[in-house]
Amino acid sequence: YYNDACKARKYRNTMFYCYLNGADYVYAENGLFKSQSMSREDWDTEFSILNRRYTREMFDYSITHPRVGKLQIPFAAVYGNNEYILWQKSSRIPELKDAKDWDLNVWGKWKDKCVYGCWRAVEAWLPVAENQNTVDDEFNLSLHSGTIFGSVDVTPYEGDYGRYKFIAFFGWNTYETGLKTKLYGYLSGGGTVLISYCHFNKTDNVNGEFSYDNQAVKELTGLNFYQIINDYGTVKIGDKSYNLGGVKLFSASVAVGDNSVEPFIVSNSGNVIIYRKKTGRGTLYFCTFAEYYGDNEGATDIMKAAAKEISYTVCSSYIDNANVAYTERVTDGGERIFNFINMSSKCENEQSFTLTLFDGGKKIVKTLTVKTDEIKEYVYKK
Repeated sequence: YYNDACKARKYRNTMFYCYLNGADYVYAENGLFKSQSMSREDWDTEFSILNRRYTREMFDYSITHPRVGKLQIPFAAVYGNNEYILWQKSSRIPELKDAKDWDLNVWGKWKDKCVYGCWRAVEAWLPVAENQNTVDDEFNLSLHSGTIFGSVDVTPYEGDYGRYKFIAFFGWNTYETGLKTKLYGYLSGGGTVLISYCHFNKTDNVNGEFSYDNQAVKELTGLNFYQIINDYGTVKIGDKSYNLGGVKLFSASVAVGDNSVEPFIVSNSGNVIIYRKKTGRGTLYFCTFAEYYGDNEGATDIMKAAAKEISYTVCSSYIDNANVAYTERVTDGGERIFNFINMSSKCENEQSFTLTLFDGGKKIVKTLTVKTDEIKEYVYKK
């Protein structure tokens, strides 16, 4: 937006974050030039000079701090079957609004926020960092987040779910029969899944009439479909209450003889919002949302809060500050190497946080701080 010291620091943080998460290449255009609606920067301007200094710092760091151990990526959001695009409608440059939003038609994006808005639930793992922009407005999207549970992947629908402890479906998914088998195998091996009823819809069009595979739902969850209802009640998760706003829900009864499925989150109207079912060594969390809820703020916040609550039950570490991103690597010798970055780029600051990690039955709590432009390292040895 504005090419200033804040934006240059975001460039720096992006390079270091990508390096710590395994990137092999950096495209350093910001150190050469920058041309946009607000300003133009050339090779010899202060902005480009500062970015080149940051690029050298990152390169020097990569030489003196080689990445040791295997990167831990506990969670992944699934990029669903026939998901149209992850790029959100709000994530666009100012000129597009003046040009009558031509990109929405060229790229074939659905204009309905109900689908792409669902991706906001990923903030359960990637909360938006504070103080990262010189100016906050609708065109200056906050691109940086903390990573309160460590590194997160977006995995393709066809990908290997077994690499992760916890996978979640947030955006669009067109159901096909192979998904049930794939999820069952992942769950049997000890994985954790969060998925909604809307992801069992077989109609590949958000504006079409949904056709759900209720037999697949029954076989996977043990739930018999009864009807679709609207719930205008509230849900309490932790110490916060959320409005459902009339969201459409899957109403069901539990199959006779199946004692492995139970209500996990229930509205004050008495409707089950999320069921929990033990499958093999894993756990399935089945949300009853029968529609994509991205234009329903309360429903989106419920999904976000539920995903976060579930995460605490399966993670091996977490922190309590949304302005800090971190990675964890495990060496062959069992050392756990943590690296932390301060993602608040607007001004010089120091972020305090608590790292909680688990080692077998032990819970270790460590209070740390990370300054602006610092990569904080903490090594845990058994």
